[in-house]
Amino acid sequence: TRISADFGGPGTFANAGTYTKSGAALTDIGINFNNASSGVVNLDSGTLNLGGGGASTGLFNLAAGSTLGFNSGAYTLDGSVAAAGGSRVLVNGGSVTTVGSKTIGGLLEMSIGAFTANGPTTVATYLQSGGTLGGTGDVLITGLATWSAGGMSGTGTTTTSGALAINGTAVHDLHAGRTLNTVGTTTWTNTSADSSRIRTGPGATLANTGLWQDQNAFNNRISPDFGSPSTFANAGSYAKSGAGSTDISIAFNNTGSVLVSGGALLLTGGFTNFS
Repeated sequence: TRISADFGGPGTFANAGTYTKSGAALTDIGINFNNASSGVVNLDSGTLNLGGGGASTGLFNLAAGSTLGFNSGAYTLDGSVAAAGGSRVLVNGGSVTTVGSKTIGGLLEMSIGAFTANGPTTVATYLQSGGTLGGTGDVLITGLATWSAGGMSGTGTTTTSGALAINGTAVHDLHAGRTLNTVGTTTWTNTSADSSRIRTGPGATLANTGLWQDQNAFNNRISPDFGSPSTFANAGSYAKSGAGSTDISIAFNNTGSVLVSGGALLLTGGFTNFS
């Protein structure tokens, strides 16, 4: 079901009380949705899509199995988000900006659009197949993360303390001062030459303190397509296997270990070894 601006806009749903979504069906609110500081939105089940933009200084409660979607418009999350394990926050066309500290106990999924974290954000699991993760705040992913396409930008840091899979056929962009800090095990794979390539820009840093498994079966690369300087700082273990050649054409600074057991590792952007 839906609330839609069939006769023109703008239209507004102003919630200062309690809005409860139950039932397995999708509810699509295509007008502006403002959740006041006294407002509470309970997602007991199903999906609530906010497609008309708006802002929240109140509370979103997400139960396990529910989805809060942003499929269009610009939305500001300035209030609280209580997202249980097994819930999902989905950015699939909208632009979401957070203010202050946020914790998402379920999945943060991005396919199209932008999630701009301007405060510290903790996420249990993460799936990015498109769009841009950005902002000045640091994003900590404590569980499984998959990055198959899309970009990360802004001066914040994305930290993966669990397993990170970098895969897919599209490019992965890291630019505008973004740092990707890999603490757990990162597995980088591809299915054809130059698929799953990583493109960087000025100030971008790949900082590995965990295990980085370069399992590319076909030729691949990390390249400064958006400008220099950018850096791969390895303080953990970088393990190259698979038949492909990997060309890292940004600066590679090593204080950890590098093991090549298959294919070739080409460090064409400069190599500094402190180990």
